[in-house]
Amino acid sequence: MVRGFDYAMRISGQARSVHRGTESLTPINGSRRAAGESSGRAAPQADAVDECVFRGRLISIGRFRCGPEQPRWDREDRIRSGHLIVFPRTFVRITHAGSSPIVATPNQVMYYNADQTYRRQLISRRGDLCEWFSIRHDVLQDAIAPFDPAVVERPGSPFRFDHGPCNSAAYFVQRLLYRHVTCGVRVDEPAVEETALKLLGASLSRTSRRYANPGRRERPARARASMQHRQLAEAAKEFLATRYHQQIRLDDIADAVQSSVFHLCRIFRSAGRRIRAGPLRMHRRCRRSGL
Repeated sequence: MVRGFDYAMRISGQARSVHRGTESLTPINGSRRAAGESSGRAAPQADAVDECVFRGRLISIGRFRCGPEQPRWDREDRIRSGHLIVFPRTFVRITHAGSSPIVATPNQVMYYNADQTYRRQLISRRGDLCEWFSIRHDVLQDAIAPFDPAVVERPGSPFRFDHGPCNSAAYFVQRLLYRHVTCGVRVDEPAVEETALKLLGASLSRTSRRYANPGRRERPARARASMQHRQLAEAAKEFLATRYHQQIRLDDIADAVQSSVFHLCRIFRSAGRRIRAGPLRMHRRCRRSGL
């Protein structure tokens, strides 16, 4: 467990006991959770559900639920809740305006600037299930500045990246925080915000390391190779996203993305990842979410 998440550990037993066997609970803002929420099943809705379940002075926490039958697929959408960090619980292809499509998975954190336009495409039969954290602008700027001092020059776009890695500790903490603020008990608002800010800092640190030296210019040939590698990695992620619960061999993945096994492993290894580690984490996280 990451140091500093004492409050998350303290509420762990409470959140588990309250949520065990429950299907309809009252969050602190007084609205009722949709039936089936505790098992990860979103109740049928005329449109997607995008609601705030905790509103503090510095941090807000919310949930987004968009079933596969709902109309917000394959069309332009816009972020309306401020600057967000989002923790996916299902597999969705997301394309930020002006960027290449990526497959959002439970192994990642997604970043959205306020008013960001994007498109979502269906992969999982569960649709798009995720939790989001909205951070007040001045607080977010202070959090990003140690990793990216130029953030002060981009007041409307503090995030210069659209996704990053989510390790087990971060995934565990964000799930606990969400379940805690929606379980109907009185919460310690400053402690919730402090824990959320530590979660933000840890996520930004990992993501910033992944995107180190943003100003370095690559040679054209190397840039083309890097783009091809990213596209190949995304294709492998999409293949695994709908088969993470199956026993898949490396040559199955390579055949699906039309690559050699050695080349595919080298691409993942150069990014500091192992191909099989991702599906195992997906399986554990989806199982804990009831998916």
